[in-house]
This record gives sequence, structure tokens and C-alpha cells, in this order.
Amino acid sequence: MNRLIIKVLYPVAKIYWFLFRPKTQGAKCVIKFGEEILMIRHTYGKSDAWTFPGGGIKKGETPEEAVLREVREELGIKIINIKNIGSFFTNKEYKRDTVYCFSAEAQNKSFIISSDEITEANWFLKNKLPENMMGGAKKIYSLYISNSRE
Repeated sequence: MNRLIIKVLYPVAKIYWFLFRPKTQGAKCVIKFGEEILMIRHTYGKSDAWTFPGGGIKKGETPEEAVLREVREELGIKIINIKNIGSFFTNKEYKRDTVYCFSAEAQNKSFIISSDEITEANWFLKNKLPENMMGGAKKIYSLYISNSRE
């Protein structure tokens, strides 16, 4: 039921964003475990494309606090060794959106999809990420690679 509501409200939200061009902020995280990286697919938008976990930053919340909260809420994962890897600006969905990007490590590979916003999550080898990644995910991964010391 909630997934249906999300699919209906998302196009309405895009109309609002087009008309009012709100300024928003989000946080995304490249989560690794060994040689693997966790990616998700949303129930809304381009739902066949993969991206990294994260979401909007609430008022009074830092980007790091937001990414910790979003990962915990959406996947039940506790992440450690969080590092800021940069940010970028996008107006792809008509919002004026700043996306803060992080990398972190998962303590184990277990996750539970606990959000109606996520349809699928999976671990991928770093050198075999899915081809159908969202444009923003490609930018985030590029920041991750340029900040990686491996």
C-alpha cells in the first residue's frame, strides 16, 4: 500500500519541484564490506536503476547524521569509518539539490529492507557494479574512487 502511495505522490512532487524549484540537501553513502559495495533500487523514479543508500537531510541535521539515519532506517545497517568524499549540485528533478557524499564500512553483510522507498538492495563487487546506475550514482562513485586510498 505505501509503495503505491509513493508511486502516486512522486509525480505530484515533481510538478511541485518544477513550479517552485526548492533548495534541498541530501546525503548518500558508498557502503563497502571487503571487496563489495551495497547498492539499492528505489520504488519511485527510475526504479530499474541502481544508486547508493541515503536521502534527505532534515532541519538541524548534519549531512553525516542524515546518512547514518537513512542507512539505519532503510536497511538496518550500522556503518563505521564514515568519510566525507565530497559533494555535487544537481537540478535534475527541478530541485536545486546539493548532495553530500560519504563512504563507510558495514560491520557485516546483513541488511533488512525496512523502507517502502526501496525495492531491492544487493552487494556488488567493486569492479562489477551494475551497468544501469543512476547518473548521480556515477558521480558519487567517481568521488569515492578519487578519494580512495586502496
